[in-house]
Amino acid sequence: MLKENIGVRWRPVRTSNNFRRTKESNLPANRAPPVRALHVECDSNHVQRIKHKLAKLYGSTSKRFPDGTKMRLIPPYNTVISAESKEKYGIVVARQAAFTAKLCTGQSWEFSQNLLLDQKNKDSGRSLRTVLMDIQSSKFPGFPVFHSIDKAWGSDNGVNFNFLPENESEARMYISGLVPYLRDTAGE
Repeated sequence: MLKENIGVRWRPVRTSNNFRRTKESNLPANRAPPVRALHVECDSNHVQRIKHKLAKLYGSTSKRFPDGTKMRLIPPYNTVISAESKEKYGIVVARQAAFTAKLCTGQSWEFSQNLLLDQKNKDSGRSLRTVLMDIQSSKFPGFPVFHSIDKAWGSDNGVNFNFLPENESEARMYISGLVPYLRDTAGE
């Protein structure tokens, strides 16, 4: 959409300057896993141009978002200077924790090893991810069923689907019948 080379990673949100990496499996029983969010990364030579383009999509004046999910760009904690802004960071982390806590997840291992999510079809020019993200919710017309679709970590054919609880029955229906659905709507 931006015509830029950017990366997005699902990483813990840093909420202090003395951040220590701890494996989630090594956390004490009384400590919750870290809150995670999407971290946008790009070539350091193009940061300002890409920030400007992203601000048009996700700035405070934006009313319509590309996939229907309201998102905001938040600077990394270590770049925030004022004490007032650092205090507001707790609210941001709490909102993100509430959002991620209600996301549902489904998986599918129906894809062959050579079928990549972002490989475009020669005839249609559309990727598998695009076809799947274009599936519209019947409860929320104009919005997709799935929030995100990603390759499963360490798997050649696993795919993870994230969706809101309101779309759970519909999302699970599509996941269980994915191959016939794709053959019927998108062709081979």
